[in-house]
Amino acid sequence: MGKRPRCFRRKAQIRYQTPFALALAASTISGFRAFDLLAFYNGFNPKPFLNNLTGKPVIVKLKWGMEYKGYLVSVDSYMNLQLANTEEYIEGQFTGNLGEILIRCNNVLYLRGVPEDEEIEDAAGD
Repeated sequence: MGKRPRCFRRKAQIRYQTPFALALAASTISGFRAFDLLAFYNGFNPKPFLNNLTGKPVIVKLKWGMEYKGYLVSVDSYMNLQLANTEEYIEGQFTGNLGEILIRCNNVLYLRGVPEDEEIEDAAGD
């Protein structure tokens, strides 16, 4: 087993010298989408987004399919979420009120703010 040709080693070093190329290579290994890694590479920080949603109604969808609608009370440094006045929805069907809950960060698929018009429709429906 001899050494690899010099040109092959050099190509490999050049190929992974840029952070984007390294992120793209890591994305194929870890299962992350390249877009997600590119967003963080370009300086997108989710903390201000989450802090702006604090005190507002949000919908959190878990990896397992359940959705939780409630008011975002707080977010810690691990991005665990605390919700108040929470309602649980499974496959789009309301299953009950849960009150105050804590959602561990690694279970979250996505989090989104509830638009104002959707809030008004829900209040009118009650």
